[in-house]
Amino acid sequence: MDNSTFEPLNVTDAAVIGETVVYRSWYQGVLACDLVILAAGIPGNLLTILAYFKYKQLQSPTNLLICSQSIGDLFTCLTGPIFAVLNYTEVGQALASSNKYLCLFHYKHSGVRHREVIAASVQFAASLERKWDPKWVLVANEYSKAVLVANTLVNPFIYGWKNKPFRDAYNKLLGIRKTSNGA
Repeated sequence: MDNSTFEPLNVTDAAVIGETVVYRSWYQGVLACDLVILAAGIPGNLLTILAYFKYKQLQSPTNLLICSQSIGDLFTCLTGPIFAVLNYTEVGQALASSNKYLCLFHYKHSGVRHREVIAASVQFAASLERKWDPKWVLVANEYSKAVLVANTLVNPFIYGWKNKPFRDAYNKLLGIRKTSNGA
């Protein structure tokens, strides 16, 4: 079939054809999820980094790894919106497809984890004995990226919950005082 004569029926669910920009109607939901998760991850990671550098009792090799993870997560939270806009808006996709450096930025941030999720999704769908809709795999793949990004939001809560020195440092930084019953 000659791809030059193909006309998609629905522009928002168009397939990739040559240099056509791919935009799907459900990208708005993925964009909203990504932006909310990334914005919510900034305060917790900043709190973890500040706690590590402010309180000497936290400055151990193990906590250095936690601080390093928070710095990486903070960087993800700060640069992730650029990735989300370039991938999930029509303007961003058109801009990225016309600029080779923005295209490389997209490739760098798409990461190995995302390709693993794609592979796992396709393998799962292919293993089903019934007829399946490939659009489901695409939607699941894009939302799975938001779930992976949610890790940047959850880590500081885990440190505050499971790591008493970090919990105490968070309380001091936030001005939360313990009551007489220890709460």
